[in-house]
Amino acid sequence: MARAGYDTGAVQWSALPSIPGPHELEAFDPAAGWAGTFARTIEARRRLVEPGRGQVWLRLGMPLLDDEPVSTTAQVLGVADIVNGMTPRLTPEVANYPNLDLTVHLFRLPRDAWIGFDTEVSIGADGIGLTRAALHDADGPIGASAQTLTVRLRDE
Repeated sequence: MARAGYDTGAVQWSALPSIPGPHELEAFDPAAGWAGTFARTIEARRRLVEPGRGQVWLRLGMPLLDDEPVSTTAQVLGVADIVNGMTPRLTPEVANYPNLDLTVHLFRLPRDAWIGFDTEVSIGADGIGLTRAALHDADGPIGASAQTLTVRLRDE
């Protein structure tokens, strides 16, 4: 993300509340309950408020490309796609809920590799859901993300 060349440092501000830092939350295994290998490459810390609501910090555990530096923006995008499964409202045993899209908006560049998500999951009555998150780095809020979910209850 290129800088526009305008200095707005004197007026920077966000109403998004800060969340506890990554070292204030418990480590957890982001791959628990999920098939595939990508989540096994992520370092994670989490605080669940209730099913579908909580804070999670994620950090890529390996480079996107061998021997290439990873920008902080790429680090955000590298972990943002799995947020719908990090503070789930329903467990994978109860339902499938893959995201159909991902939108990420940043109002400033992240400063480090840990990316925080203050996450809320909503599920409607007709199989559609939404995972919404405020994004953070160690200095505070940096943006927001949204994922539309298709929710399918498993047969019992």
